[in-house]
Amino acid sequence: MYSWRYLLLGVPSAGLLGPVALAWSLGRFRWRKALLLLGLALPLWLLAAWQPYLWSAGLWFAALTALNVWIADGWRDWRAWLRSIGLLLSHLALALGLSLLVAGAFLEDQVRSTLPYRELIALGAGMGIVGLGALEWLIRTWRGRGGS
Repeated sequence: MYSWRYLLLGVPSAGLLGPVALAWSLGRFRWRKALLLLGLALPLWLLAAWQPYLWSAGLWFAALTALNVWIADGWRDWRAWLRSIGLLLSHLALALGLSLLVAGAFLEDQVRSTLPYRELIALGAGMGIVGLGALEWLIRTWRGRGGS
């Protein structure tokens, strides 16, 4: 399972360390490049956290997509762009699934929901599994294209 590195760094940091985790998962981790990636991602991550609007989230999504493409294959391969978008969408599915699991399991008495809590748990588990499976598949396909 190659996605454990992404789960360890990318998901808990809300995507801030996602490009570093992808480089580590692909076997292309170098400290200098990791610090550069963090330096490029941090201002846009702070902007998205400070201004939680659609434009800042879109800018953050575009920046993460570009950083992932830069790590993986380069700028000209259109499949790298599709893989990067897929990686970010699977990250979002996994994070939303985990959030729904927490909301359904632990906040039953504190939060009112239009869905029954069993459905929230089932929906969260399903989204989490789909997100994790997509992460694993995308990282495996990227590693097959030249990762170590």
